[in-house]
Amino acid sequence: MQIHDIRAPKGAHKRRKIVGRGPGSGHGKTSCKGQKGQSSRSGRAVILSSEGGQVPMIKRLPKVGFRPKTSIIYQIVKLESLARFKENTIVNAEFLKSHGLIRSATLPYKILGDGELKKPFIVHANRFSKSAQEKITKAGGKTEFLDKEYEQEQKDISDRKLRDAAYEKSRPAPVEKPKEAPIEKSKTASAEKPKVVSAEKPKVVSAEKPKDKNKAA
Repeated sequence: MQIHDIRAPKGAHKRRKIVGRGPGSGHGKTSCKGQKGQSSRSGRAVILSSEGGQVPMIKRLPKVGFRPKTSIIYQIVKLESLARFKENTIVNAEFLKSHGLIRSATLPYKILGDGELKKPFIVHANRFSKSAQEKITKAGGKTEFLDKEYEQEQKDISDRKLRDAAYEKSRPAPVEKPKEAPIEKSKTASAEKPKVVSAEKPKVVSAEKPKDKNKAA
């Protein structure tokens, strides 16, 4: 048997339905698509997101979180995975890719501070976590950012923090006003006040008028 002797199995190639060739075939006029409506038009007959007037699933589901269109997803490399290499090794994208620690040498990657590091390394990366940067420098290594603009921003932020701290130390301490001692009241001063007796108002007695004798007579 040779390659030209191989035949496709029965039913592998199905004959295409011939439509639109007159009413005698039963597949003419409307070409088996029926009369009018969405299913008779060209293109997709059924829209997957349409639910016939019911609120679609995409609107019923809650929206949680936010991911911007310009988000950068970093490949993660932990410090504990670098402990098995020799001292003073230059760790860059090609080195990590060759040892299977990242998937792509062109995509950005970040070094995290998980684990301990006792050997000095020269590490090149797009980003470093704060703990990773401290552990690498403490072990005698060096960190270098591939993104120089980001490195300059970090330096500016650290310089600004140092300036602010130095300014706060140089400021004179605020002078607190001495608290006034409370005045103690002497017993003689706190003598009972004399009671004021309200004088009664004199009652006004109305004098009766003398009766006229002539009127009485």
